[in-house]
Amino acid sequence: MQTQVEITYHKTIDELPRNKFIDCDVDDNLASLIIGTVPDPETLINLWPSLQHAWLNIQSQYGERVGDNEYKMYVKLFKEIEILRITLTQINSLAARQKKDDLGNIIQPAGLLRLYYVEEKAKELNDLLKTSCRFNYLDPKSYHAELDKCINRSKAIKIQLDLKLLTFHAIQQKQQARSGEKNTRQYHASMLVTLSDFAKYHLAEDMKMGEYCERLNRFIQACEKSTK
Repeated sequence: MQTQVEITYHKTIDELPRNKFIDCDVDDNLASLIIGTVPDPETLINLWPSLQHAWLNIQSQYGERVGDNEYKMYVKLFKEIEILRITLTQINSLAARQKKDDLGNIIQPAGLLRLYYVEEKAKELNDLLKTSCRFNYLDPKSYHAELDKCINRSKAIKIQLDLKLLTFHAIQQKQQARSGEKNTRQYHASMLVTLSDFAKYHLAEDMKMGEYCERLNRFIQACEKSTK
């Protein structure tokens, strides 16, 4: 007589690994809720209603834990992206080298400080980049070298902007989604990138969903405090 093996599966959000949550959310692969080896197809079919019920409970728990914090993150990222864009525009308007296309048409005008020195504008550039360049306009070579240094430093801001845009567009897709449309793996990956950036180290893809929700809530709380 064959011994029936008891099949266990995740019923709450706390211990569910995030990668398995994504399998369910994106691919409807509820078999990912099973702890251990996935059973044979016939057993899995019989178990499916229970898995569906467990998944509905997990989705409900996720909504209760996270609430509208994803939307708050969306609004915060929008503000941060606009600030970074404005900052880059200001830096380029002050320090950029003139660029031309193959036909000789100007595609980027020279920054104001490339044309002549203005002490107030030099201070503004230092403030934007948190630098302390001297901008000795009496020595054109070192003067333009420092302006080049500022442009190179601004590339870090561009990287920040690109990372925030990645997360913003992923959340935007979710916010704009209509009923029946599903989240994407890009969305989930972008959320992890943002939280890893905040934590200042890479967060594991299989972190427990209970921890993920807590980290998301703490991230939003920190953002709200910083804007007060």
